[in-house]
Amino acid sequence: MFFLFYNLLSVMANRDPLFDILKGIGIILVFVAHTFVKDVSPFIMSFHMPLFFIVSGYFFKPRPLAVQLRSDFRRIMVPFLLICVVTRLLIVLQQAHAGHTIAHPDSPAWFLLALFNAKFIYALICRAFPRHRLLASLTLSSIPCLVLLFADIPRDIVVLSSCLCAVVFIAVGDCVRRHSLLAFLDGRAGVSAAVALLLWLTTSIYGQVDLHLCLFKLWIIDFAGACAGTYLCYVVSRHVAARAMAAAACLSRLGYYSLVVYSFHAIEYVFPSWFQICSLLHCSALPAILATRFALCCGAAWAGMKIKPVRQIFFPVEKTL
Repeated sequence: MFFLFYNLLSVMANRDPLFDILKGIGIILVFVAHTFVKDVSPFIMSFHMPLFFIVSGYFFKPRPLAVQLRSDFRRIMVPFLLICVVTRLLIVLQQAHAGHTIAHPDSPAWFLLALFNAKFIYALICRAFPRHRLLASLTLSSIPCLVLLFADIPRDIVVLSSCLCAVVFIAVGDCVRRHSLLAFLDGRAGVSAAVALLLWLTTSIYGQVDLHLCLFKLWIIDFAGACAGTYLCYVVSRHVAARAMAAAACLSRLGYYSLVVYSFHAIEYVFPSWFQICSLLHCSALPAILATRFALCCGAAWAGMKIKPVRQIFFPVEKTL
């Protein structure tokens, strides 16, 4: 039944549904981490953003730099610029209405800029170090993590440097695909899942990960823990695809439109200020806030995809060279 479902979706969409399910789980975890900040955030933040970079790396294909830059600009930077304009307007309106600066000015849109830059940097690494791209990426990603241990860097520069930390996860995804490591791990599913669980829990309990602030408290262990958490989500994705076809179909569709949902989340993240609302309510109200935010962004994404100019922003038609 699993392979029938897998092949059917692959033929229909010419995509691997497992990775759409994985991204669907990932985007839900983003909403959870941004709502239940104190309760479950450390466990989710240990891998939820690296997950998207790893998936992007898995589908990375070397292309001429000009072709890659043009394609990524259309698919990543255009939505990023749109989010920046809209969120800036909303922040100005909120400041004018409330009379003070919002408590959390960082928009989730940082991910799009970091993804664009990380893919470009990794493409350069592939050309400079074709046989040692993973080692070179790990070395580069370690630099901002280690520098921040000894230097006080302005926050804006740190956020811009997040693309350097993300390069190693692009490289990991590419390495997994090139060496067929998923097939190797699937053949040893029990041991692989146990080791991954141990690494993920170690990172979540003893480490500290915040990719957009280049924060990896345990350094390489946290890097490994982020990969382990992503693998555990992949295992869950396989289980869902094999045993819950209805859930798999919903998560696959959510994953397919994850960029759209994430972009609307980056907008609603700053206005209204959910963190101010959460601080005024009891913890029992947080599930309702989570459901509201998720439904709002999914509804906005669905409505946006009905508008042709908006759809072309997120799904541009690229010319074949």
